[in-house]
This record gives sequence, structure tokens and C-alpha cells, in this order.
Amino acid sequence: MSATHHTLSVLVENRAGVLARVSNLFARRGYNIFSLAVAPTDDERYSRITIVVDVESAPLEQVTKQLFKLINVVKISELDPADSVERELLLCTVKAAPEVRGQVIELVQVFEGRILGVGHDELTLSLDGHPSKIYVRTVNTQAATTAIDNLLGYQANPENPNQVTVSQPSDALTAQADAKSALGTLFLGLGAVALLVGAIGVANIMVISVLERRSEIGLRRALGTTRGQIRAQFLAEAILLSLAGGIAGVATGVAATAIYARGHRELLVIPAEAWAGGLAAAVVIGAAAGLLPAIRASRLSPTQALWTM
Repeated sequence: MSATHHTLSVLVENRAGVLARVSNLFARRGYNIFSLAVAPTDDERYSRITIVVDVESAPLEQVTKQLFKLINVVKISELDPADSVERELLLCTVKAAPEVRGQVIELVQVFEGRILGVGHDELTLSLDGHPSKIYVRTVNTQAATTAIDNLLGYQANPENPNQVTVSQPSDALTAQADAKSALGTLFLGLGAVALLVGAIGVANIMVISVLERRSEIGLRRALGTTRGQIRAQFLAEAILLSLAGGIAGVATGVAATAIYARGHRELLVIPAEAWAGGLAAAVVIGAAAGLLPAIRASRLSPTQALWTM
């Protein structure tokens, strides 16, 4: 008879040295213990030892009889896989830089794992599942995935390959990536609309400023100010106005991100290129929006400007 999988639940007295005597009994017969867990029961006088071994049925009966002879053993039960719940637990720490942390978290969610701890550049993960579940990673081609799918059933269970269920968690990853891409596109569109509205606002403010300050422009031109200086002044004012709005927007974004990270117990990480890009966009928008009003202000002649005083 071939070796089979057996799980034994052994109720023993909660005393020192009992675990060593139980494990030595398997060792003397040359049986390898694949898994062993010990914990006290609700009655502090007893502990429960759960042992997983791969032995033939007849030798296992002999080992069970030998266990019963130990004075500290109270009860032995073999757990039927069909009537018991069996899970394996994985705890690991992985390196996860801020720029790839989102991808790691998405993978953990796909496989129904949990994030137990967040460090500066690492994550502590927890994943549990049935021992019969196997994850296989292939190259990112449809042909390779199809070939592997056709072989997994025969490799996992040669006698009954039809009982093996093969699925592709990568499909869920693809769906998540598509949803994330659509959401990112939506936010980019909203950002573009916000920049356009900001540019129109800055341009309107500068046009009104030129109209309201024509007398000032004419007086300065009469006193010797050049067109280039007038143009540079209004262009600088437009850039500073837009930059002030950009700083306010970046501060609002940082505050919203901090609130979200705190609510989800995640580490707050804002890349420098994010806020620097926001400020740079504000400067570019201010320069583009203020260029035409600045040129218009510089073209006003002193006599035309002073005529409105």
C-alpha cells in the first residue's frame, strides 16, 4: 500500500517532556513528521498535539497503539479529510518600495491575503489556504498559459486529473488593472479640466488687471519704463498667481492623501515628482495664461493709456 496522508489529534496531559516523548516515538520508527502543532485546550490540564505524517495505514495503527501506551496520552483521533478543516498559514516579510507597494497590495488582495504590518520599505503579509491549492506563475504569453493549464491536472492528480480545478487569478489582476487604468484616466481628465479652468481664471484676472491699470501703465511708460519691463511684470504676476493656486492645490491633495492613508492604516508616501510636477504645471499654466495680457499691456502707448485717466 502506498503512503498516504494522515492527520492525528492527540490529547495529552499538559506536562513538560510529553511532546518530546511523542515525537521520539515517530522518530524511532523512521517516520517523518511533516507538521506538528501544540496548544493548550480550554482545560489547562491538557494540551492538544496535531501531527501530520505520511505513513501506510498498517504501520500507523502500530504507532497509535504505541502512543496509547504512553501514560500522558489521554485520547488519539485521526481526522478524516472529508470531515475536517485543514489550512496552511504563511507569514512573510517582503521588500516593497513605495513605488511598487500598490502592486504588492493588489496581489495580496487577489489571493485573499492580509497586510499585517507596514514598514518604510517592507510589508508583512499573511496568507492561508488549503494545502491542495497550488499557485503557478508562467511567462506572460497566452500560449504558455494554455500549455500549463493542460498539464496541471495530470501533474497534480495523475489518477483523477478531471478532479483538479484550474483557474487563472491573473484574470482578476487584469480586471483590476483595467479598472485602475480607467480610474486613473478619469482623474487625469478631471485634472486637465481643473488646469483649463485655472488657466481661464488666471487669464481673465490678468485681462481685467490690464484694463484697470491702464493709467498706471501709461504713467510708467511716460517715466521711461520699457515695453519689456511691463511685459515681464505682468507675466511674473500671472505666474505668481498661478503658483499660489498650485501650492494651495498641492496642499489640499497632500491633506486628502494623509486622511486616506490614516483611515486605511497605510504609510503616507508622496513622491517628490508628484508635488514638483504639480507646481511646475502651475508655473507653465500661469505663463501661458498671462502671456497674451502681458503682451497687450506692453503694447499700450503712454498717450493712449494716460487718456483714460
